[in-house]
Amino acid sequence: MKQKLITDIAYKTGEYKDGIHFHNGYEIIFIARGEISLTVDGETMTASEGTMIFISNLEKHTIRVTRAPYERYFMNLSPVRCDKLIGDTDLIALLRCRPVGFTHTIPFGSEAERVKMLWDALLAEKGRDDHYTEEAELYYLKLLLIMAKRRLPEDAFASAGQLKNLLHELQDYLDSHFTEDIRIGELCEGYYTNHFYLTHSFKTYTGYSPKQYLTLLRLNHAISLFVANDETVTAAALASGFSNVNNFIRCFKSTFDMTPTEYKKRHTDE
Repeated sequence: MKQKLITDIAYKTGEYKDGIHFHNGYEIIFIARGEISLTVDGETMTASEGTMIFISNLEKHTIRVTRAPYERYFMNLSPVRCDKLIGDTDLIALLRCRPVGFTHTIPFGSEAERVKMLWDALLAEKGRDDHYTEEAELYYLKLLLIMAKRRLPEDAFASAGQLKNLLHELQDYLDSHFTEDIRIGELCEGYYTNHFYLTHSFKTYTGYSPKQYLTLLRLNHAISLFVANDETVTAAALASGFSNVNNFIRCFKSTFDMTPTEYKKRHTDE
């Protein structure tokens, strides 16, 4: 069965509880009312009405409501379907690249009502399941991304220069093969590019070195297996590309300051 482009979408109101976590896909939030404090990978920012928030599948984050009522639209997107269907590298970069200075929160000001209309149109597609559903979803989603991109500086993702397509291709490869035994040095040789130059350029463009990016992909996948699918920690680690469970636990504790078992208990309780 083909994975959906939009795996979850809703308009939520009322009380909100959150702990530090990853999502298994890209997440976009649009705040209709209220204000929140958002912490992404240790960086804290404030977002209020009319603001759209972009969180990648690799970013650990938490939200605290600072002004109620907190009413928001949110959607989770399949990275595989987005990367295949959107096409434009700068639009996809909003979802998965985090260069220095990237803005997670984009306020829309006088355009907020137009943005809200697009979210309502996407919600209306949720109840449909016909030949045109994904095409309509892609149309509205691309409009949202275009509106967001227009509010960023023109050179927001320009630092990669001529390497941008190559870096995008490398991201695609890691996204698709992270469960395999990948050697970054050998991968650079396969792209006929100097190891230092490629890894430096990759970090400038995405915010991560190739090794960090690969590790976070594996952690994200393992979490989905042992939290959502109730796999054992060992089985989840091995199925996600880690060479052994001890290496997985070490990487996990370094990222979350807790063990996989503690993480699972916290998110199961919530």
